[in-house]
Amino acid sequence: MIERISLRAAALALALACFAAQPARAAEDAATTIDPAQRQAIEEIVRDYIMKNPEIVIEALDAMRERERIAREDRAREALTSFGTDLFDNPASPTMGNPDGDIVVVEFFDYRCGYCRRMFEPVMELVESDGEIRFVLKEFPILGPESVFAARAALASRKQDLYDPFHSAMMMAEVGLGESTILAIAESVGLDTDRLRADMEDPAIDEELARNFQMADALAIEGTPGYVIGEDIIRGAISMERFQGYIDKVRDGAS
Repeated sequence: MIERISLRAAALALALACFAAQPARAAEDAATTIDPAQRQAIEEIVRDYIMKNPEIVIEALDAMRERERIAREDRAREALTSFGTDLFDNPASPTMGNPDGDIVVVEFFDYRCGYCRRMFEPVMELVESDGEIRFVLKEFPILGPESVFAARAALASRKQDLYDPFHSAMMMAEVGLGESTILAIAESVGLDTDRLRADMEDPAIDEELARNFQMADALAIEGTPGYVIGEDIIRGAISMERFQGYIDKVRDGAS
């Protein structure tokens, strides 16, 4: 900190000395005009300081990233408030758990995301054992065409009232999720695959996916999984101990 202040003072002193040596001129000209020689002298001081203290470049980049992170979080929290029903209570988004639960957990996920699949069983066990969690599922297919196909198929399966078993079967599948595999899983849980394919073309599915991408972008959720629990936005897989901690935090705040 002291060295940075010294650099700034040295550059300023040089600039003022150069200005003082010039013939008298209007104050505004003295404040704003630097001739090429003066500029070069100042730049050489700055360059020499940076070459001798390259770590300040890293410090400056770290400070810039931290400012950007804070600004991003501020924007995300504002978005969290503004989305309201669309995020927490939109009937177009599937839900699991207790529909009247006192805690709402929102997940942005992709069926082909290994971390999402790894989190699936322990999170579902928590939802079941807790008994008071409403789990809102935001299809967020970011890993290619097969992910989009899986998300569309899952949303379409709601018309046959088989979203829950289909969703669970895809999340627990031990094989890659290509189109043929997805349709085979659909058939295994009792879905009429011809009807499913037709229902996948429903424009409402396009609207739901577009809305999910818009919300994820505003919440700075750039990968999967992403969770919203209370006022907290969690990006990435976490331990179940931390997951439970976020649940407890919401409950403690409501008590």
